[in-house]
Amino acid sequence: MDAGTAVEWDAGDAIIYKFDVDVDNTNYSKVSFWIYSTHALNSGDLKFFLNDEANLTSLVDDTNVPALSAGTWTYVTLDIVTATGTNPYAGFRFPADKEIGAETAIYIDNLRLYNDSVVVDVAGNLASGGPVGTAFSFQIAGSTEGVGYYTGSATAGTVTIIPDTKISIGATATPLDIVVSTLALMASDTTATEVLSLSIDRGSQVAAGDFRWYDQAVSATAPITWICPIATTVSISAGY
Repeated sequence: MDAGTAVEWDAGDAIIYKFDVDVDNTNYSKVSFWIYSTHALNSGDLKFFLNDEANLTSLVDDTNVPALSAGTWTYVTLDIVTATGTNPYAGFRFPADKEIGAETAIYIDNLRLYNDSVVVDVAGNLASGGPVGTAFSFQIAGSTEGVGYYTGSATAGTVTIIPDTKISIGATATPLDIVVSTLALMASDTTATEVLSLSIDRGSQVAAGDFRWYDQAVSATAPITWICPIATTVSISAGY
């Protein structure tokens, strides 16, 4: 999704995307996307919305996009709080009191509606400038079950991995491998030891962790954000 050639945006201008199939947005509670603007934008200069028509009337879940730095891909996650029924259109709009006088190109990539996710904390000697957009995946026996992309600096950041399909967890343990290209992620090898550390907070009943999931066995109306009664962290650190 993109705005094509740089243009001057007037109040009320919008980018509208139609999903290939109608989407029941009541099944989702989050939306995430990557966005790039050639012009710096303040929080609220741009809004994300859902709608059941290809227009700007009766908008659903009209939400502020946070501030964006010029010339930088930014990962954004927003809550879906008011979506009802089937809304096959999603978009981004400039409110009536906002316009960008300078010519600006806007690009949006990897827009996803979802519920479940796992945030992986990443730290170490990462690629110069920060390896933004480097892909991480969850795999079971070599089969990809979910994907996310790094956002952060050359020393620390996060990856939000969103499952592509439901991952069933029963009485038998199911190992999930985290797979990433260290060639893209890590700094060039030197005589010193480069380190990569990954961690995931399990959370507890009183403190949210990095897991966000729904119990398919009950009619849950809110996500579960922990997997252990006592807060612990799953982590690994390796050097080369």
